[in-house]
Amino acid sequence: MHKKPDIKLKITEEDIREISDVQKRILNTCTKYVKPGGILVYSTCTIDRYENENIIYEFLDGRSDFELDDISPFIPEELRGNVESKGMIQILPGRDSIDGFFIARLRRKVL
Repeated sequence: MHKKPDIKLKITEEDIREISDVQKRILNTCTKYVKPGGILVYSTCTIDRYENENIIYEFLDGRSDFELDDISPFIPEELRGNVESKGMIQILPGRDSIDGFFIARLRRKVL
C-alpha cells in the first residue's frame, strides 16, 4: 500500500480471505520439497495478519513436523528489533521507511 495507496480503498474482506486461502495452499505445497532439517522461508509483501502470522500459527498448529527457526542472524542489524517469536519479522512502512513485508523462517524437524 506504500506505493499503491488506492489499494486499501478497493480490497474487501472476501479478497483477503481468498488471498489467505491461496497463501495457505502455496505454503502447504512447498512443504513437500523441504527435507528433514531443511528450511522453508514464507514471505509476503503485506502487513495483514491474515496473510502473515495467522497463516503461520495455523500451519504450525496442524503440522508437528515444522517449527519456527531463528531468523535474527539473517536480518539486517537495524531491523532485528522487529523480530517476533524468534522466527518471524514484520517490516512496516511507517516504522522502517521501506515497503511492508512479513518473513517467517520454518525448519522441518528431523523426526
